[in-house]
Formats: sequence, C-alpha cells, structure tokens
Amino acid sequence: MTVASSSTLPSSVDLSHHLSSVAKSRSPSPLKEIIKYMAKLGMISLAGGLPHPSFFPITSLNATAYPSSTVLDTTSPSSPTDVIPLSVPLRPSPSSPFAISQSLQYSNPAGHLSLLDFAQQLTAKLHTPLYSDYTTLLNCGSTDGWSKVCTLLLEPGDYVLVEEQIYPSAQAAYIPLGCKGVVIGVDGEGARADLLEKTLASWDEQKGRRPHVMYIVPVGQNPLGSTMQSKRRKEIYDVCVKYDVIIVEDDPYTMLQFGPYSPDTPSLPASKDVDVDGFINAMEKSFLQHDYQGRVIRLETFSKTIAPGSRLGWFVSNSMFAERLLRGTEVQTQHPSGFSQMVVGQLLNEWGINGFLEWTTNLKEQYRVRRDWMLDAMSSHFDLVPAEKAGVKDALGVVAFRKGNRQPLLSFVPPLAGMFLWCDVYYSSNPSFQALTATGREDPESDYERTFWEKLNDANVLVTPGWYYRPWQGEEYKTTESRGGRVGELLGLKSRWVEWRGDEWQSESPQWTNEEQEVVSAKTNGRIVVTGGGGNIGKLLIRRLLSSHTPITVLDLIFHPDELEAIHEDLPQASSLLTVIHGDIRDEEILDEALTSDVVGVIHLAAVSRVGWCLENERDCEDVNVRGTDVVLSALERRVKGGWFIQASSREVYGNAKTFPVTEDTPNTPANAYGSTKSDAEKVIYQHAEESNLHAILLRLSNVYGGLADHHERLIPAIMTNALSHRPIQIVGGNQDLDMVHIDDVVDAFTLAVNHLESTSSSDASSVEVFNVGTGTSTPALELIRKVLALTNSSSPMQTIPGDDRFPDHYIGSTTKAKEVLGYQSRVSQDEGLLRLTVAFMYETLLYTHRKIQNDCQPKIYGIADLTELDGCTGTVGVDGPSGMEYLNADRSTESAPKFEWRDEDEPQVWTFEVKSLGGGQASVRFGQDVKGAKQYFESTPEGHLLGVDSRFTAEVEKETGYVNLLIDDKPVVPPHISSVSTRYRLTPFCCPNKAAPWPFFKEDPLASAISDQRLEKYRYFNASRVITLCERLHKARDVVHDKWTKLRTLTPPLHLEEAPLPAGEPFDWRLRTLDTCTNLCDHPTVCLDTGDCACALGACSSRIRYPFTAFANVPSLSYPPPTIHWDELAMYDPDVLIKQVAQSSWFNVLRPPARRYLQGKPNFPSINLTRLPDEIQSDRDDYPGDFDKVQSTPHGCFSADSVMERGVKALSQQYSKDSLVFMPYFAGTKMMPPVEPWIQNALDHNLPSDFDPTGLIVPFTFDWGVCNTVLRNLFRVRDWSSVAPQMERISSWQPMGDLNSPCESSTARMSADLSGYRADQDIVIPARTCLQDKLRERFGDLADVRPCRQRSILVAFKGSLAGAGTSLRQKVACERPFTHIAEPQLVGGTTMRRYWNEMKPGADYMETIGDTVFCPVPRGTTGWATRTIDVIYAGCIPVLLGDQTHHPFWDMLDWNKFSVQINDQDIDHLERILLDYTWGDVQRMQTNLMLIRDAFLYPSEDDIEGNLRDRGPFFFAMHGTALLRQTKYPV
Repeated sequence: MTVASSSTLPSSVDLSHHLSSVAKSRSPSPLKEIIKYMAKLGMISLAGGLPHPSFFPITSLNATAYPSSTVLDTTSPSSPTDVIPLSVPLRPSPSSPFAISQSLQYSNPAGHLSLLDFAQQLTAKLHTPLYSDYTTLLNCGSTDGWSKVCTLLLEPGDYVLVEEQIYPSAQAAYIPLGCKGVVIGVDGEGARADLLEKTLASWDEQKGRRPHVMYIVPVGQNPLGSTMQSKRRKEIYDVCVKYDVIIVEDDPYTMLQFGPYSPDTPSLPASKDVDVDGFINAMEKSFLQHDYQGRVIRLETFSKTIAPGSRLGWFVSNSMFAERLLRGTEVQTQHPSGFSQMVVGQLLNEWGINGFLEWTTNLKEQYRVRRDWMLDAMSSHFDLVPAEKAGVKDALGVVAFRKGNRQPLLSFVPPLAGMFLWCDVYYSSNPSFQALTATGREDPESDYERTFWEKLNDANVLVTPGWYYRPWQGEEYKTTESRGGRVGELLGLKSRWVEWRGDEWQSESPQWTNEEQEVVSAKTNGRIVVTGGGGNIGKLLIRRLLSSHTPITVLDLIFHPDELEAIHEDLPQASSLLTVIHGDIRDEEILDEALTSDVVGVIHLAAVSRVGWCLENERDCEDVNVRGTDVVLSALERRVKGGWFIQASSREVYGNAKTFPVTEDTPNTPANAYGSTKSDAEKVIYQHAEESNLHAILLRLSNVYGGLADHHERLIPAIMTNALSHRPIQIVGGNQDLDMVHIDDVVDAFTLAVNHLESTSSSDASSVEVFNVGTGTSTPALELIRKVLALTNSSSPMQTIPGDDRFPDHYIGSTTKAKEVLGYQSRVSQDEGLLRLTVAFMYETLLYTHRKIQNDCQPKIYGIADLTELDGCTGTVGVDGPSGMEYLNADRSTESAPKFEWRDEDEPQVWTFEVKSLGGGQASVRFGQDVKGAKQYFESTPEGHLLGVDSRFTAEVEKETGYVNLLIDDKPVVPPHISSVSTRYRLTPFCCPNKAAPWPFFKEDPLASAISDQRLEKYRYFNASRVITLCERLHKARDVVHDKWTKLRTLTPPLHLEEAPLPAGEPFDWRLRTLDTCTNLCDHPTVCLDTGDCACALGACSSRIRYPFTAFANVPSLSYPPPTIHWDELAMYDPDVLIKQVAQSSWFNVLRPPARRYLQGKPNFPSINLTRLPDEIQSDRDDYPGDFDKVQSTPHGCFSADSVMERGVKALSQQYSKDSLVFMPYFAGTKMMPPVEPWIQNALDHNLPSDFDPTGLIVPFTFDWGVCNTVLRNLFRVRDWSSVAPQMERISSWQPMGDLNSPCESSTARMSADLSGYRADQDIVIPARTCLQDKLRERFGDLADVRPCRQRSILVAFKGSLAGAGTSLRQKVACERPFTHIAEPQLVGGTTMRRYWNEMKPGADYMETIGDTVFCPVPRGTTGWATRTIDVIYAGCIPVLLGDQTHHPFWDMLDWNKFSVQINDQDIDHLERILLDYTWGDVQRMQTNLMLIRDAFLYPSEDDIEGNLRDRGPFFFAMHGTALLRQTKYPV
C-alpha cells in the first residue's frame, strides 16, 4: 500500500461513519501480519505454513511482448513482428524486481511494491487528487474491487445510487447483501447532477436511510457508452459533498478515450503519430481531480489496456478506506495472483510509465477506428438525426430512422470512449409488440425485448439484451412500466423532427415575406406575468418576449403541452426564463405564487374573449372579465410595488359607433354583454389608478386573426378551415365590415406598450392610457370569404343565417394615437395576412401527410410467424376468383356431406383457423367449422376439386402481400372454376378469442375495404386493402396541398388577392356533387383528407379544447370556484346525480357551432306546405288513417316515421308561396315502396305551380335504404340493382339512412356519388321509428328511471344478427378480448364490470340490459341498426359508433362527439381498452348530454302527436335542419 503526501494539500476528512459494521469489526490477519518479518535477511522462519520455493514446479518464465511504441494495424489480421523479451528469474536478482520464488509465494496483500508505485505515479500524473493522503492498493480487477467496497460501506437494506443502466456484475455484488439500486436519470454525458440532487433532497426516510454510496462509470459507461465531462463531475461531486455521499468511480475505459464522431467526416485510419501529451491533455480526468475530502474511491484495471485475464487492478482512496480494504483483502483474496503480478509487472518494468502511456495512446486509436466503422455502418443504413432535432421523446445522442422514413428505429449516444454502443430500440408502433401488449402480459416490453433478441440470435447476430443492465430496485419496480421506461414516440407537429424533415419545403419558403422587416423587441428590467398566456395571442407574445430574454410567468387554465414544448424547443432560453402556472386569475393564492419579487408588470390577456361565449353565460363572463381584472390588480398592488398593467380590451366597448375611424375618446356604448364586461373592466382599472400608484395601458383590439392556435369558431379561422376542406362556410348576416388586424401586429402593439411603460412607469403619478390596435381600414366579410375561396381554390358552399343586432357589424379604429405615442403601425396588410394564414395551414397539412406516410405506409414483410399467429382465430377464407374476391362457403342444406363452394357475397361464412409451423417457410393449415358440437373441415383435392379427401394444407406466405398459397403434396390447390395454374388465398381474422389480434392480418379486411374504400364499385377486388387505399390517398392529398402551396409562392408584394365568386347554386349543381366521399382523419389539421377527387363529409372528431369555460355555457353557474365533483363516489351513490347534472346543463352545448348559432336566434319553423297525394292514395290516407299512422308490427318493422312527420307538417301547413318548403308524403313502409316517380310527378303537375323549383320539395323515405327505395339487404346488390328516381336528383329527403357506402345506380360498372342513397348536403338524416318507442317512454321516460352510468353493472354489451354487409364488423365487436388485466384504468372499477356479447344480461330482457350498460356499440350501416341507436340513447347508454362511414340522425346539427364514442375498424381489437381510458366524469358528461337531446330520437306517441310542435323531437330538428340547408348555396 503506497501513500502519497504533500504538505500543501489538506488531509482527507473523517468519513469513518460510512463504514459498514463488517468493515468496522475487521482486524489485521495474524498470519498476514507475520509475513512481513519473513522477508528479513537471514531470518530463520519456523512460523506459518509456507511451501518451500524449491518445490515450485515453475523454474523459469520467459515471454515476448510488443514494444510500447507498437502501432497495431486495424485493417490487417497479421501481427507486428517487433517484440521484446520478458524474463523473470527464479530467485531475486538486481536485474528484475520480480522473482518466481517470491511472486508465487504468499505475499503482501497490498500487492507488489513496483506495481503499487506504478499505480501511484499514474494517478499523480493523470488525476492528481486535491488531498494529501491518497493511497493505492492492488485488487483482482474492478469487479473484485467493487465487491470489496460493497462490504466496506453497505449494510443490508441500504440503497445504492446507480445510473439508468448498470454493469450487471456491479449489482450482483450488492443484491445478495440485501441492497437495492436507486436510479439516477442520465443524458448523453451519463448521470445528471440535478436528478441526483432531486433524489437525495426528496428522499423518504421511511424507505430506509438515505443512500450514501454512488456507483458510477464516468468514461465509456458500460453499457450506455457515455463519457462525463469535467464540469458535470464537479457538479456531481458537489452534490455528494452536500449530502455526504461516497463516490465509487469504476473507470476501466479511461485510457480508451477518443474524439467525437461525425457522419459527415470521412473516417480516418489509426494515427501513427503518437502524441502522448495531446492524449493526456484531451482526456477527461477522474473525479479525483475534484476530490478535496477523500470521498472518491477509484477503481482502475489492466483488463482493457493489457489483458482481462490478468485479473489485476487497483484502488485509489483515502488511507482510512484503504486500510479497511486491506483488512478485507487479507481474508477474501489474500493478494492478487502472483503470476499476474510478475508478468504485468515485468512488462511495465520494461515499458516504464511513459511507455505504458505510449501503448495506450496507440491502443485508443484502434478502438476509435472500430467505433467509426460501427457508426459508419449505422450511418449508411439509417438516417442519423441529432436527438435535439429528431423530435423523439427522451432520446439521447442521435436517432436512427430508416432511410427516407420518419418512424424512429433506435437512438444511441456516439461513444467518446470505451467499447459500447447502447441502443434504445423503439418498437411501440411495431404490430407484433402491439399484439403482445394486448394480451395483458405484465411486462410486454421485456417480453418483446427477449423475443427480438432471440430473433437476432437466430440470424447469427449476438447483442447483449438490455434487461441484463436494468438496476434491481425491488419487486415493485420489476416491469418496464413501473420503472418509467423510455417512451420513444414522435412528438407533435411542432417538434424539431418535423422541422428537420421539412427542410425540403422550408428551402422553398414563400417570397412574399418581408425578411428585412425589423422585429419589435421588448426592453424590460424584470419579469412579466402574462395571464392567459396559453392562448392564441399569448403564445406568440411569449415567443417575442423570450426572444428578448425577458423572464415570463404565464398564468392560464389551459396550455397544451405540445405547444409549450414547441416553445422550449425553438427557444432554449425558455428553460430558465419561462414559468407556467396552471390556475384561474380569480384564485388569489395562485396570483400570489405568480407575482414574485422580480415581477415588474402584468399583461392581462385572460378573459372570456368572444361575444358568443359571453352571451352563453353573461354572469360568468362578467365574473371573469370584470371581477377577475379587479383580483389581478389587487394582487399586483399587494405583491409588486410600482408594477405596471396592460389590459387586452376590445373594440366592442364602442358598440355600434356612428363615426369612423373611431378614436380613443369616443364614449363607451357597448352593444352586448361582452362589450359591457370589457368596458366595466376598464372602469376597474381607472378606479385602481385613482387609489394607488398604477401605470396602465388599455389596448382596444380590433378583430384579431392569423394564429394557428386560434379558436376555429372565430370568423377568419372558421372561414379558412372550412374552405380548406370544402365544407360549408357559415356567415351570420353577411353585412360585417370590420377592421381585421393580424396577430403579428397585435404582438407588436403589446411589445411597444411594455417598452413604453418600462420607460415611463417610474413616475409617482398614476396613469392610464388607451390605444386602439388595428389597421385603420375595414374589410367586408363577404370580401374575406371570396379571397379565402380563391386562395384555397375551395369549393365550399356558403350558409347565411339571419344577423344578430348584438354583434356590431361595422368598425374601423383610428391608430393615430398608438402611432404617435407607442410607435405602433400595422405592417401586415389584409391580403398578406390571409396569405400567411393560408400558407400556415397548408404547410401544417403538408407536414402531417408527409409524417403519416412515413409512419404508416412502409412496406410490411410477411412471414410464417405472422401466419401462425392466426392459430385459433376465426375469420374468412377468400380466393382470387373470376368475380373478384370469392369466399369459402359450406352448404349444409342437406343431411349429406357439406358442399363446399366459393361465393361472391358480402355475408361470408366464418371458419376457425388451425395453423402450425412446419419450418422452412411453411405451415400446416386447416379450416374448420363447429357443426352440432363436432368440427368439420374444408376438404379439397390437390387439383382443387371439392369434397376431396384432405383437410390439411401446406401454406406459404407471399412476403410482400401476406397472401397465402395452399399446397397438397407440393401441388397448388386451385378451385375447379379457376383456370389458372395457381391462385392466391386471403385469410382474414375477425376474432382471436382471449388473445391479441394478429397484426397485420387483422388490419387488412378486404370486405371492409370493398364497403368503405370502394363505395362506388360493384366489383369486390381480391386485393382490396384499407392500408394501401389510405396510403394512396395520403400521397394524393400531399401532392394536392403541395401544388396549391407552390402556386402561392408565385405571389409577390404588393399583394392584390383575387376574389372568387360567391356560391349561388343548389346542392345538385355543386361542382363536387359527383365525387366520392373523402377520408376523415381526426388528427389531420382540417380532419378531411382532400385528394382533389373527393368531397369532404362532416366528421365526429373532437376538437382541441382552447376555451376553459365551455362546460359553463348556457348554464347559470359560475366557473370559479370550480365545482369539486368526485364522480367515482358521487355518481355511484347519489341516485339523483343525473337529474342534477341535466338541470345544470344546456342542450345548446350539445349542438354543432353552426346549428347553435342558428338556434340561439330562436327561429320560427320555416314556412311549409303539405301537398296532396295521388287521388287514390289520398283517399286511402283519409279513409284508413290507422293503416298509415300506427307503429307497425309487421315483419317489415316499424317504418311509419313518414306518417308522424306528415302530421307535423300538416299542423303547420300554409298556402304555398314562393319561399315555402313543400312536403310530399310518401309511405314506403305502409305501401311497401311503391314507385315514387308518379307521386312526385302528380305533385308537380297538379299541386304546384309550373315554375316551382324542385329543390324546395321534401320527400320522406323511412325504409332501410332511403332514396334507394329497396328492401334488399345485400349492400352490393343494392349498388347493382337499385337506383334513385331521376326526379329525386334535386329533391331533398328525410330518411333514416345516412350510410356513406350505399350509392345505388345500375347504369354503369362504376357509379357516381350524385345518385347515392344518402346525399350528405341535401338530405336530412332522421331517426327510425322504433317499435319500442312506447315501452321506452314507459321504462325510461322519467329521468329518475334512467340509471346513472356509474351505477350500472355492465361495461359494454352488444347483441345482433351476424348478417348483411356489416357481418365482419359485428364479428369483430363480439369477440372475447382480454381486458380485465388492464392496470389502473381511468374508468375506476371498469375491469370488474360485466360484458355481454350476443346475449342479454342473465335474467334480464333487452330493455333491462341496455338500461344497465354503460357503452353500447352501434355498427355502421342502414336503418336496420338505426332503431338500436334510438333505443340505447333513450335508455342512457353511451353509443359507441363503429367507423365514421355513417351519419346518424341530425348529424349536421348535433355534436355527436359530445355524447358518443367513435372507434375506427382497426381499433376494435382493443375496444375495451379505449372505453376504459375514459373517466367516470367523462362518461357522466356524455350521459348528461344524451339526456339533453334524447327527445330528438323518439317520435311522439300516437295519443300525443301534438308533441311534434311542442318538443325538441325529430320534427323540430328535421324542420330546422332543412331550413339551414335551404340557406346554403353551392359553387357550381
């Protein structure tokens, strides 16, 4: 043991309190103590049992070694020829410090003196500790050294601080001692000091004593490969001093440090120029260089620099620790191997310390070359993106993407030292992993990791699996999820990744931006509090202030994490300057938290900021806008001396001004409640200025537009988003002529106001200044619409509803004062602002489609492993036949053996798949059906002749498609009606009971694709694919938006935008009328995937919540203090909870915004005329009313909604006038669908004037297929055999059929959408008249009889016949999926609830079952399922809409997203998981909304037909929906 000393350095501090009880109790070994006397010259030793050296069989030791200057050739397998001899004599000799007779004898436990001296010199040369009594001591390598340290310092139950991944043998040393690891998070340098301190500072002593030992590998970390810089080491050392932690530094790779790697720089061969000094100066030094207390125990080894088999290393520590370690060595290993000491020692004796450094300088070059080779290979196979630009959560170093693909595959830190490349592999989107997750395994991540590792082994690639390195933290941290494993998912569209991938477009930035325009910068002396900073203006204002390095505290109720994250990514200074507090401005405690001592002022944006919102709850609007302002000001005065205040006021304070432009001294005469609250808030500010030293600015904003984070209900965002998706643009009145100011100008105004107050607020006298913020000009709303229509090349219809006097429709504000005092002027013209917004939306869509393609449209390689996943599943077997997709069918109509055949149909039979791997790329396959308790199998001869002898086939999978080839005796199985030599089969699973759905087969349903993706086709293609179809549409959509975006580049300043003509046509004239329906994607920026050859349909997607008080609209209560509702308890035990919630809610909140705006105006029913029927029919109608009116009980069901609607119209009918609607009764149910043409022609010829426009005529079709007017139940026969009456082309219908997949025209092989069974912009979807309507009222009519969701016992239930085009969907729904394993679902207790498929609740009827069920699936399709929809809604069961291909009743008026759940086909395999992600609060709100509008689905009883005019029932919504359609005009 060698002790270094220096008189100028302090001694180590007393750290003996860290010793374990074992270490404290150790005493010197008597035998080892006596050995030192045996070495005395002339000593006659009779002590001990030492073997006599003359009996050692080794008499000489000779070897050769490389000279220290040797440069190994990495590229050559040959070895250098220059060597030096090494020779160890038998007995001591002056020529050698080693002798065999001594080295192979029991010897000094501290190690040979020459090696100890070497270790001491190397430590002094490289790492120089900052205390005097550091000591070196040999051990048998670092593993042995760490094991000894564990017994030195640890007690059972202790915790050891370790990095996120740990060398396995390191924890193997302390786990048997009863110790556990405490993980410290890492980054690219290794352990983070801030997380270390957080762990220590927050340690819960109830767990055990705070950790006092940290194990760390700072260079070339095994396995992470990270290398810690000196600054980080100092930070960690300081934390360890603060919390009294011993640092155990295991540093085997310190001599293998090399420079950084760059994929853009060619890799260089190993350098032959040895620069030892340069190497020493560049290397990262030990923690010892910071250690002034002696709390670092360093472990070094010869394993990586000479040979691991030498098992030789050394400690560096303070003398007290070394002495205790020596005592342990005496009884654990006694001393390092004598062979190792004399061989290594003799080599070092030849080399000397400088030779050793020369050797390692050469050696690290060899490992650097190998590192470069490895990373070059990674770079050649993947796109490598720096983690900070990749947009992958928690990624470190670089992220590897498949070439040209934006799905992350793995990430790694390019090592600066050592031998390891640690890869975080991202497989959360891998279908096999998703399937594994759905099985409910405790730790699917680890299970898949093991599977992935085994597959690599099978491919002869051996890597070390990640689970080897996971620190043991105890049983409670056994799973990946419990340990907080990395997520590795792509971030949102604002991430750096998207910006990086978008370089190809960013390089083509529009030429109309003024790059020389100076940005207005803030000049402040302290922190600014921004209330409402998470809003549209707030987020851009925050960016502006941060760019000026202004500290900011945001106080808001909503700040979406991805938008906040984007700010941090774009402005790194946000991490130190930006604080976000979630809370209400009326909460004084929150305000006190926000108004810290460094605050100089407040920008007050938080408010109810729209006239419409204020009108929906005037009381709450006043409380937020007026009292909220008062509370903020009072807090500012209380917490900040001399703080200034900027109020976001509004032009609404002026009301209906008479003189323009309006100047700031114009009296406040607000025309609505919103304007009044803003005016009263200004009065509050003036009052505070009178009572205290307050300097304030009131900015009266004109109509602000231009931000992507704006509320989509505002005027310009609503116009823009609807124009981009060709959906109707609604305008209220149409006379608006308003000052529209771009958000960039508004941010300028706030910044200038800050600068003004910062320069003037030092005055003692209070001041309140008012400035208008606008453009000083106005733009008519219709002009805005025309320009947007032209910019977007839109085919949007335009809907005009009556104006509202509460919305002032003309305003121009004077900005002269703002220019003179603040220096403000509007710099963004109206045309430029519209162009900027258009480009922003298009660019967002462009990035979205590009990302979606990269993520979802990469080719899948199929294999036998995928096929064997189908074992035990049920589904269909299809063949590529002459008529397209033909399905296997077993005809058992006779008692004889079944007749097997292949049929072209949309109700295919279901088979059970039995699949077993045969190896060699083949599997054994059987297809069976259960018949009377026995299994019957499909049989075929090799030639494909049916009723053959073999039911077992050999299957091979086409890698690119997943199609299956069936063989018998190596001969292809070909059905006899197919003339080709071979054919392909498709296996489509519908259900895999109690196991995960087999991806990707489950995702590919050719029948569903034929129904939903090829809705204008009569032919069912064998290769129909939902995935391929979506990807084709994504590519087309990206091309469409890119072309539009590119054209906008040609626009140069000064801008003078074109104006498109306003729409003026009828629905039939619409230029998109003949197009198929577009795909809706809820995560798409505008929902609709516009491919240029389709028409967008209204979806049921939820929009991002940006207004925090939505739940308080149209109700009398205040939003603050917010009601504290514990739904889990309240809804479970309070029988009146539903009644109370309905009483506190409003039906207006369940309407889509256009319908809400219209109906809040309390319009009357439109004028309508009931026309007569043909005489014979009219006589029957008059003489036998019961035949038409009663709820039908015939086999055809209850299809008399037409009669109910007719009687409603009759009660309102007026003499026909030019503006009247006309209703022509048509009794499809009663009269069994007679031809409608003569009925229409009769009305036109005899009852209506010759100039009557048929677009004003309404005809009800209340049977299954609506205007297709057929009873066929086969969808493809409907497409093929039925048609729409030509007279109906311009006539609207009221019908319960809202299926987008059911066009009906037989004139051509491919149909067009203009004669489909449902015209979304021409027809009104009404509910079917359920046969149970009277029983439903009797059972659930009283709200008290509707059981609140939390008090129901069934999670989900569905019972329905497996027939019709929806067969596959219903099969998938009614599958026994595992779900009870889901840990901690949001729906508390949901996993213990019951679930019923194709059966009722035991002992209960249909009514009791739906009345006791929380979620009721509703398959898409026609009215065959519509009555079920009505039943479950009225009973209070949340409808689960399957797919988005059906528009349910009053789809255009009711916001179905607020009272239903929508699940796409590909998500059915985890239906329960989706449902369990809702909270009871979510569910109760949906049920409350159901109750508010459920009357819309149930027709009045026969004895209360007057309810048509009294209630908000089907007639109410049908009439007003038709009125809205009549106020909509279409571009032709």
